[in-house]
Amino acid sequence: MFWKVGKIRILFLNRWVGCHIGGTETHIKELASRLAKRGHEVHILTTQGDELKKYEGLIKVWYVSKNRGEPLYSRSMSHDSRLPFYALMFTLKALAKLLYLRLKGVKYDVISTHYALEAAMLRYLRLFLHVRYLFVFEGYTDLEAKIAKHANLQVSISKAIADKCHEKYNYRPVVLPVGIDRTRFKPDGTKIPLNRSVYKWVVLSVCRLDPKKNLSTLVEAARIVCSRDPSFLFLLVGKGREKEKLEKLAEKHGLHGNVVLTGGISDDELPAYYRSADIFASTEVTPDEFLITAIEAMTSGLAVIVTSPTGTFEAIGDSGIVISPNRPDVVAKKILEIAYDNELRGKLVEKSLKKAEEYDWELLIRKYEKAYVSVAQKKNKHLYGL
Repeated sequence: MFWKVGKIRILFLNRWVGCHIGGTETHIKELASRLAKRGHEVHILTTQGDELKKYEGLIKVWYVSKNRGEPLYSRSMSHDSRLPFYALMFTLKALAKLLYLRLKGVKYDVISTHYALEAAMLRYLRLFLHVRYLFVFEGYTDLEAKIAKHANLQVSISKAIADKCHEKYNYRPVVLPVGIDRTRFKPDGTKIPLNRSVYKWVVLSVCRLDPKKNLSTLVEAARIVCSRDPSFLFLLVGKGREKEKLEKLAEKHGLHGNVVLTGGISDDELPAYYRSADIFASTEVTPDEFLITAIEAMTSGLAVIVTSPTGTFEAIGDSGIVISPNRPDVVAKKILEIAYDNELRGKLVEKSLKKAEEYDWELLIRKYEKAYVSVAQKKNKHLYGL
């Protein structure tokens, strides 16, 4: 059936995208900017910050003030008793902004939510605001699955997440993975300066320095690798509350110069870091969902190592090496194997580059566009191959 895509007004409602860098935030920015470039009017409502400055000519951004005293990484600080208060304050501020916009005559055809907080707001407000919304699963929690069931459409970045929703709550989201800009992330291009006469091999990790990322396993693997071959450099890119702990662990193992925590870097700098590495390693314990940094690494021509409790990793398939979590000895073994075996490394890189073609934004944005327009136009998602 032929379907003409109409131009619509879309609001991305997200607490963090304006002030924080992360996988979900990057996904939202890519979706918003690419939908805007395809002719749709795109707005974002978020917390005040600097992360959307370069998009403000393309996208209309509405800000609410940051809660006083709230740490930047509060969403990962589950031990902080003030988190419910911070969430409530954002909800009230966002609600006030939405009502203000409504009174000003700003109406949206569809609102995009990516976390339980914003989706819960819209569950009870959509009739009052006369708006439809969709929920994009960036990961999986039972709370999100329960709340997302009430959205007009659910989108999942992996089949594994969609299967859980079907198994536990009897609905199946549309599966649309996160896209990759293959004009940015590619093997050829600018690299960061490294002393390659000292460091023959560079192992890269890119993530928030948070306990759930399990980076201590990677540092322990670095200890094993460097005890056998000191020509390895481990670059840990990211910022977060585990930084001091990881630095102390590296110092304890005498890894000064072999393990470098770079801190946070800009989006513009990131591709050069990937191109400067030989191997990408993620020791995050993830239940076979999606790891955008692994796809970025694959697109950049790196051999990839990830951990998974299921022994499989949907987004990677056989294009990378998948091992059990919390096994620094196995991580070290695989790093050494890839480094020393040119044939193995070459095959992994070849498979990675081929697999990465499936995640090209130029292909995926059209499918996302159909999803948003189908919600706005009250279309049946199954009619359009979603």
